[in-house]
Amino acid sequence: MGNQLDKLLSDEKFFKEVVGRVNREHRILKENAIKERGVQEKSLEKIKVRQQRNHELHEDSKISREELNQQLCELREK
Repeated sequence: MGNQLDKLLSDEKFFKEVVGRVNREHRILKENAIKERGVQEKSLEKIKVRQQRNHELHEDSKISREELNQQLCELREK
């Protein structure tokens, strides 16, 4: 009877250690995933800002081109 009880207690201790280890690893993986998501969101935000800036520059260059063409036409007319 004593051996069986010792084995059960030993098995329970082992089980608790394994569950504890799995829980720790799961928590670490979850924390890492949250950090990685934050990094990806920042990167995505930088890309969006860059795209917006490029779009604005493109629009500005279109306006500049139109103005230059208009000025050129005016000069040709003179």
